[in-house]
Amino acid sequence: MMQWVVLLSSLTFLIFSCKNKKEITVQNHQEIIDENISYYSHVAPIIYTHCIQCHSDKANKVAPFSLTTFEDVYKRAEFIKEVIQKRYMPPWPADPSYSYFKNENILTDEEINTIVQWVDEGKIEGEFREIDGKNDNNEEKESPFLTLSMKDTAIIQGDNQDYFKRFTLNGLDEFKNSFKIKKYRFVAGNKKIVHHTELLKAKIEGDKSLEELLYEADNAYIDKKLPFYDFDFVTGWFPGIIDEYFPKGIYAEIEPDNEYFFLIHYAPTPIQEEDFSYLEMYAYENENDAKRKAQSFGVHGHSHVVGEPFLIPKDEKKTILAKKQIQKDISAYSLFVHLHHIAESVLAYAITPENEKIPLIRINQWDFDWQMEYKFEEFVVLPKGTNVYFEVVYNNTSSNPERTMPPRDIPYSFDADDEMMELFLHYVDYEEGDKGKTIDW
Repeated sequence: MMQWVVLLSSLTFLIFSCKNKKEITVQNHQEIIDENISYYSHVAPIIYTHCIQCHSDKANKVAPFSLTTFEDVYKRAEFIKEVIQKRYMPPWPADPSYSYFKNENILTDEEINTIVQWVDEGKIEGEFREIDGKNDNNEEKESPFLTLSMKDTAIIQGDNQDYFKRFTLNGLDEFKNSFKIKKYRFVAGNKKIVHHTELLKAKIEGDKSLEELLYEADNAYIDKKLPFYDFDFVTGWFPGIIDEYFPKGIYAEIEPDNEYFFLIHYAPTPIQEEDFSYLEMYAYENENDAKRKAQSFGVHGHSHVVGEPFLIPKDEKKTILAKKQIQKDISAYSLFVHLHHIAESVLAYAITPENEKIPLIRINQWDFDWQMEYKFEEFVVLPKGTNVYFEVVYNNTSSNPERTMPPRDIPYSFDADDEMMELFLHYVDYEEGDKGKTIDW
């Protein structure tokens, strides 16, 4: 009997031990699996967080290729590894140590190391799994309220030159009343050559048509008298911007008593190309939801420079400072900077009447190819009497490969071989409680 008890106890111990050994083995095996970096478990969440804003197969996305599938990423894995190690991608020009923005897009060292390890270990696909937040390829359910398109197809000569073209628009003629917009989406007709675009509005005087005035202005320097007595930036698309949408409750107003037109920059091309681009506008379904009107405060190199007029002499590095005072209490929700090729660095800040310095943005190395809207997490309240300072270092020397050839003095104009200097603060009129208030993006 005792022998049976001992034997039964031994079997029980053996079964229990094997059961535990199996569980431990499975657990260890799972740990080994997790140590192997795979696309679905480790890489895809990073791609969808940082890259899909541009690298999608949706029509409005601006990158030249999609990264929405394993196959897309697999065949470009070595290239992706290279550009993230150099921190060329994802693009984020602003200095994060100077100011923080809600749409900041910077890979951590851990994320870079994860992708590099995945590539080096053979680009393992892993077991398919849904990616949290994967909604990029969902079709836009909402239809645009209005689409503004160029009246004529643009023909761009294949002479490897930058072109800035202005276009009158189809779409506004039937509207007699103003309407409120919550989002814009610019769709480039030819992604190979459309570098950026602006929707501008103008008040015109005299008997000439908008078409005639645009023709006269086509190559005019902005520091000379243009045939408009007033024009302003409404919205635009630049590399890094996908949709320009306003925070909840904020709207832009399209007013039929203004003239609207596109200004489009076309990148150099060695062969003749055509373009037909358009802008979709999405309106608030219930106008009562549109509570605060979006406005822009601009500091420009052509009219707000401190000291001598804007000019960058040949073979010189020059710092230009512009300054403009705010004439009412405002609550800024984003900012945008626009310059051309030979700009080197950017600094913008505000000084309040109480002498408080408010950092806005610093870009230590300007890149013409990445100009984006920077969105604040909280309203930046700037009281009446605040001075906004905008400082740009331009490098017109041989150390800058972007300078014009042959070298020359560079004036201010829309032309890509000249220079510009624009800072826009997008804001709403100040309301009690805005200071420290989180913006509902």
